[in-house]
Amino acid sequence: MTNWVFLHAHPDDEASQTSGTMAMAHERGDRVIEVLATDGALGVVPDGLDPAGLAAHRRAEHEHAAEVIGIDRIVRLGFADSGMTGWDSNRDPRAFCNADPGSVAERLVGVLREEDADVLVHYDPHGNYGHPDHLMVHRVGAAAADLLGPGLRARARGDDEPERRRRALREGEGHGHRGRGLLGPCRRGRRREADRLPPVADPLGGRSA
Repeated sequence: MTNWVFLHAHPDDEASQTSGTMAMAHERGDRVIEVLATDGALGVVPDGLDPAGLAAHRRAEHEHAAEVIGIDRIVRLGFADSGMTGWDSNRDPRAFCNADPGSVAERLVGVLREEDADVLVHYDPHGNYGHPDHLMVHRVGAAAADLLGPGLRARARGDDEPERRRRALREGEGHGHRGRGLLGPCRRGRRREADRLPPVADPLGGRSA
Protein backbone atom coordinates (compact mmCIF):
# COMPACT_ATOMS: atom_id res chain seq x y z
CA MET A 1 0.00 0.00 0.00
CA THR A 2 1.18 3.51 -0.82
CA ASN A 3 0.29 6.51 1.35
CA TRP A 4 -0.45 9.61 -0.75
CA VAL A 5 -0.67 13.20 0.54
CA PHE A 6 -2.10 15.90 -1.74
CA LEU A 7 -1.64 19.57 -0.85
CA HIS A 8 -4.39 21.82 -2.26
CA ALA A 9 -5.28 25.49 -1.94
CA HIS A 10 -9.09 25.59 -2.00
CA PRO A 11 -12.09 23.29 -1.65
CA ASP A 12 -12.78 21.86 -5.14
CA ASP A 13 -9.13 22.01 -6.28
CA GLU A 14 -8.88 18.30 -5.55
CA ALA A 15 -11.91 17.63 -7.75
CA SER A 16 -10.71 19.73 -10.68
CA GLN A 17 -7.02 18.82 -10.60
CA THR A 18 -6.18 15.49 -8.98
CA SER A 19 -9.45 13.58 -8.54
CA GLY A 20 -8.47 10.95 -11.13
CA THR A 21 -5.20 10.13 -9.43
CA MET A 22 -6.86 10.14 -6.01
CA ALA A 23 -9.63 7.80 -7.14
CA MET A 24 -7.10 5.49 -8.82
CA ALA A 25 -5.07 5.31 -5.61
CA HIS A 26 -8.17 4.64 -3.50
CA GLU A 27 -9.42 1.92 -5.84
CA ARG A 28 -6.12 0.04 -5.65
CA GLY A 29 -6.21 0.09 -1.85
CA ASP A 30 -3.86 3.00 -1.12
CA ARG A 31 -4.45 5.60 1.57
CA VAL A 32 -5.32 9.10 0.30
CA ILE A 33 -4.91 12.23 2.45
CA GLU A 34 -5.68 15.79 1.43
CA VAL A 35 -4.16 18.79 3.18
CA LEU A 36 -6.29 21.86 2.43
CA ALA A 37 -4.84 25.31 2.94
CA THR A 38 -7.84 27.69 2.87
CA ASP A 39 -11.59 27.90 3.36
CA GLY A 40 -12.23 29.08 -0.20
CA ALA A 41 -14.38 31.96 1.04
CA LEU A 42 -13.49 34.22 -1.92
CA GLY A 43 -14.49 31.88 -4.72
CA VAL A 44 -17.38 32.24 -7.16
CA VAL A 45 -20.69 32.58 -5.32
CA PRO A 46 -23.50 30.40 -6.74
CA ASP A 47 -26.73 32.15 -7.69
CA GLY A 48 -29.00 32.63 -4.71
CA LEU A 49 -26.33 32.04 -2.08
CA ASP A 50 -25.40 34.69 0.48
CA PRO A 51 -21.66 35.38 -0.01
CA ALA A 52 -21.22 35.12 3.76
CA GLY A 53 -22.18 31.45 3.51
CA LEU A 54 -19.79 30.52 0.71
CA ALA A 55 -17.12 28.98 2.93
CA ALA A 56 -19.64 26.68 4.64
CA HIS A 57 -21.19 25.82 1.27
CA ARG A 58 -17.83 24.88 -0.22
CA ARG A 59 -16.88 22.87 2.86
CA ALA A 60 -20.03 20.77 2.48
CA GLU A 61 -19.33 20.27 -1.24
CA HIS A 62 -15.75 19.34 -0.42
CA GLU A 63 -16.72 16.72 2.13
CA HIS A 64 -19.17 15.17 -0.32
CA ALA A 65 -16.52 15.15 -3.06
CA ALA A 66 -14.09 13.46 -0.68
CA GLU A 67 -16.57 10.63 -0.15
CA VAL A 68 -17.07 10.18 -3.90
CA ILE A 69 -13.35 10.34 -4.76
CA GLY A 70 -12.21 8.14 -1.89
CA ILE A 71 -10.22 10.56 0.28
CA ASP A 72 -9.53 8.92 3.62
CA ARG A 73 -8.59 12.00 5.61
CA ILE A 74 -8.81 15.78 5.22
CA VAL A 75 -6.46 18.06 7.16
CA ARG A 76 -7.52 21.74 7.13
CA LEU A 77 -4.75 24.27 7.74
CA GLY A 78 -7.27 27.08 8.38
CA PHE A 79 -5.85 29.97 6.36
CA ALA A 80 -8.02 32.65 4.77
CA ASP A 81 -8.54 32.62 1.01
CA SER A 82 -6.20 35.21 -0.55
CA GLY A 83 -8.43 35.95 -3.53
CA MET A 84 -7.11 36.74 -6.99
CA THR A 85 -3.91 38.70 -7.61
CA GLY A 86 -4.38 42.41 -6.91
CA TRP A 87 -7.43 42.06 -4.66
CA ASP A 88 -7.48 43.91 -1.33
CA SER A 89 -7.70 40.50 0.35
CA ASN A 90 -4.07 39.89 -0.64
CA ARG A 91 -3.10 42.19 2.24
CA ASP A 92 -5.05 40.24 4.87
CA PRO A 93 -2.47 38.92 7.36
CA ARG A 94 -4.60 35.76 7.71
CA ALA A 95 -4.42 35.08 3.97
CA PHE A 96 -2.48 32.01 2.89
CA CYS A 97 -0.34 34.09 0.51
CA ASN A 98 1.08 35.91 3.55
CA ALA A 99 1.95 32.81 5.54
CA ASP A 100 5.55 31.84 6.23
CA PRO A 101 6.28 28.93 3.85
CA GLY A 102 8.77 27.36 6.24
CA SER A 103 6.32 27.31 9.15
CA VAL A 104 3.53 25.86 7.02
CA ALA A 105 5.96 23.30 5.59
CA GLU A 106 6.74 22.13 9.12
CA ARG A 107 3.01 21.58 9.71
CA LEU A 108 2.82 19.64 6.47
CA VAL A 109 5.84 17.58 7.46
CA GLY A 110 4.00 16.70 10.68
CA VAL A 111 1.16 15.22 8.63
CA LEU A 112 3.58 13.42 6.31
CA ARG A 113 5.37 11.84 9.25
CA GLU A 114 2.12 10.93 10.99
CA GLU A 115 0.83 9.24 7.84
CA ASP A 116 4.19 7.63 6.99
CA ALA A 117 3.71 9.19 3.56
CA ASP A 118 5.30 7.83 0.39
CA VAL A 119 4.11 10.48 -2.09
CA LEU A 120 3.48 14.23 -1.81
CA VAL A 121 1.65 15.96 -4.66
CA HIS A 122 1.63 19.77 -4.87
CA TYR A 123 1.69 22.46 -7.60
CA ASP A 124 4.27 23.62 -10.11
CA PRO A 125 6.29 26.86 -9.60
CA HIS A 126 3.62 28.85 -11.47
CA GLY A 127 0.83 27.64 -9.20
CA ASN A 128 -0.79 26.17 -12.34
CA TYR A 129 -2.16 29.58 -13.32
CA GLY A 130 -0.64 32.09 -10.92
CA HIS A 131 -3.27 32.29 -8.17
CA PRO A 132 -1.57 33.61 -4.99
CA ASP A 133 -2.71 30.61 -2.94
CA HIS A 134 -1.58 28.16 -5.62
CA LEU A 135 1.86 29.79 -5.71
CA MET A 136 2.07 29.33 -1.95
CA VAL A 137 1.09 25.66 -2.29
CA HIS A 138 4.17 25.18 -4.47
CA ARG A 139 6.45 27.02 -2.03
CA VAL A 140 5.17 25.00 0.92
CA GLY A 141 5.27 21.69 -0.94
CA ALA A 142 8.80 22.29 -2.22
CA ALA A 143 9.99 23.33 1.25
CA ALA A 144 8.48 20.18 2.78
CA ALA A 145 10.15 18.01 0.13
CA ASP A 146 13.51 19.64 0.90
CA LEU A 147 13.03 18.94 4.60
CA LEU A 148 12.11 15.32 4.02
CA GLY A 149 14.83 14.42 1.56
CA PRO A 150 14.92 11.21 -0.48
CA GLY A 151 12.53 9.16 1.67
CA LEU A 152 9.55 10.74 -0.10
CA ARG A 153 8.57 10.89 -3.75
CA ALA A 154 7.56 14.52 -4.34
CA ARG A 155 5.66 15.56 -7.45
CA ALA A 156 4.84 19.13 -8.39
CA ARG A 157 1.79 18.93 -10.63
CA GLY A 158 2.89 20.25 -14.02
CA ASP A 159 6.58 20.17 -13.03
CA ASP A 160 8.60 20.50 -16.25
CA GLU A 161 11.55 18.64 -14.71
CA PRO A 162 10.01 15.55 -13.09
CA GLU A 163 12.96 13.26 -13.83
CA ARG A 164 15.52 15.69 -12.41
CA ARG A 165 13.43 16.15 -9.26
CA ARG A 166 12.89 12.42 -8.76
CA ARG A 167 16.58 11.71 -9.37
CA ALA A 168 17.63 14.34 -6.82
CA LEU A 169 15.19 12.97 -4.26
CA ARG A 170 16.40 9.41 -4.83
CA GLU A 171 20.12 10.22 -4.65
CA GLY A 172 19.90 12.54 -1.66
CA GLU A 173 23.52 13.69 -1.89
CA GLY A 174 22.53 16.86 -3.73
CA HIS A 175 20.39 17.83 -0.76
CA GLY A 176 22.91 16.78 1.88
CA HIS A 177 20.58 14.11 3.31
CA ARG A 178 22.26 10.83 2.21
CA GLY A 179 19.18 8.72 3.00
CA ARG A 180 18.04 10.72 6.03
CA GLY A 181 15.20 13.14 6.54
CA LEU A 182 12.44 13.99 8.98
CA LEU A 183 10.73 10.74 8.01
CA GLY A 184 13.69 8.85 9.44
CA PRO A 185 15.68 6.19 7.53
CA CYS A 186 14.83 6.01 3.85
CA ARG A 187 12.25 3.24 3.25
CA ARG A 188 13.83 1.87 0.08
CA GLY A 189 11.30 -0.87 -0.54
CA ARG A 190 8.34 1.46 -0.25
CA ARG A 191 10.05 4.09 -2.39
CA ARG A 192 10.51 1.53 -5.15
CA GLU A 193 6.82 0.68 -4.89
CA ALA A 194 5.93 4.33 -5.47
CA ASP A 195 8.38 4.52 -8.39
CA ARG A 196 6.53 1.68 -10.09
CA LEU A 197 3.27 3.64 -10.18
CA PRO A 198 2.18 4.33 -13.76
CA PRO A 199 2.14 8.01 -14.80
CA VAL A 200 -1.35 9.45 -15.16
CA ALA A 201 -2.18 11.77 -18.03
CA ASP A 202 -3.08 15.29 -16.92
CA PRO A 203 -5.74 17.06 -19.05
CA LEU A 204 -4.07 20.40 -18.45
CA GLY A 205 -0.79 19.29 -19.96
CA GLY A 206 1.26 18.21 -16.93
CA ARG A 207 1.54 14.77 -15.38
CA SER A 208 0.26 13.69 -12.01
CA ALA A 209 2.20 11.24 -9.93
